[in-house]
Amino acid sequence: ALIWTLILVRAFGPGPMTGALAMMMAEIGAFGKLFSEALENIDEKQVEGIRSTGANAAQRARFGVIPQVMPVLASQILYAFESNTRSATVIGAIVGGGIGLLLTQAIQTQKDWEDVAYYLVLIVIMVMLIDWLSGLIRRRLIKG
Repeated sequence: ALIWTLILVRAFGPGPMTGALAMMMAEIGAFGKLFSEALENIDEKQVEGIRSTGANAAQRARFGVIPQVMPVLASQILYAFESNTRSATVIGAIVGGGIGLLLTQAIQTQKDWEDVAYYLVLIVIMVMLIDWLSGLIRRRLIKG
């Protein structure tokens, strides 16, 4: 994401849109690879069992494929959301957006170290909260 940020900042200039595009570009390839591997590793016996009942392609996908890949896909999406939340601070400091910009400005002024501590604590709490919520979502999806 950092390399995409450096490339896109030349194309679009600094700003929050540049950071969002950089994270999107970094995740597209990873999602494509992970999702295709999840689809390749499904158990064909379940799909064949549904096919034997006379189900069409949409029904085979809905009842045979999606239940097998949903926990994997959801887990990867939630992990990417957690990871992008952490990296948004660094990218925001580079391209000038969000809490990363505020943290950088507070560090550069060297006047209000309380602000720096506040921003750091806020970032840590936010990452912990997102991690906790994604754990809850994962457990609910895996249990069914």
